[in-house]
Amino acid sequence: MSTPETLELPRLGEPGESCGNCGAPLAPDQRYCLNCGLRRAEPRVDYERALSAPPAGPPSQGRPAQPAAPPPGGLPVTWPIAAGGAAVLVVALAMGVLIGNTTSGGKSSGSPQVITVGGAAGGAASGGATPAAAFKEDWPSGKSGWTVQVQALPKSGNGASQVAAAKQAATSKGAKDVGALDSDSHASLKGGFYVVYSGVFDTKKQAQKALAGLKKKFPDARVVQVGDSAGASGGKNVKSLSGKESATANKKQLQQLNNLSPDQYQKQSKKLPSTLKLPGKPPPVDKSKPVGGGSPTETIK
Repeated sequence: MSTPETLELPRLGEPGESCGNCGAPLAPDQRYCLNCGLRRAEPRVDYERALSAPPAGPPSQGRPAQPAAPPPGGLPVTWPIAAGGAAVLVVALAMGVLIGNTTSGGKSSGSPQVITVGGAAGGAASGGATPAAAFKEDWPSGKSGWTVQVQALPKSGNGASQVAAAKQAATSKGAKDVGALDSDSHASLKGGFYVVYSGVFDTKKQAQKALAGLKKKFPDARVVQVGDSAGASGGKNVKSLSGKESATANKKQLQQLNNLSPDQYQKQSKKLPSTLKLPGKPPPVDKSKPVGGGSPTETIK
């Protein structure tokens, strides 16, 4: 039976010795203070000496070691070298000027090109896009009368080009005196449309006669009144309601209000009475039952 081998740790100090930095007690074999981390003895390896020693390598077979060559550096700049470089630069510039004059014949290549951005003339000259034409109304200014509406194009998504195409199509189908108007400019029409019409008439009867000859090719055609006021049809109109605290509107006036565009209605609503009564009899009131249909109620105390 073999005897166990005993490993003895080296003694770094005497028993009861304390740390020279914080005074904590140290064991004889303790290399670092557990309280402040101070190293107790010298390092096991002399790192400074190890790093300064030359690396070990194979023998040089009798030849002495050559010192390392210094890194390559630039040549020293002297005044002859600087003068030569300047002369080469001047010659290169002179050759460039001569080549440029030879290519252009010694004259300027021409006047600078001017590009105009914006404007109708500039856009046409430079090949730019032509701005869309604005819609121009055909209805006589200030005229109140009647006409036959053959088509109504919503203003949203349509412009002068679409209206012109619709007018051309109506003419090719046999409509006479075809024109177009903006319904927002006439209070008697419902706003928000470009109206393509046929003829300008003083009376409704004349317009109805023209409608009879167009109905076959224009099933949706109808007679409309064109005027600058919502009550252009005569009789009691919306204007007669202005400036009153309370008034009763007839069916025609309600229809005229309904046909107004949002902008027209906003302007007209400022003049309407605060209390506007509707035509017709009010609904009957069942007096046999209390308000709420006579449903039973419960009083909570």
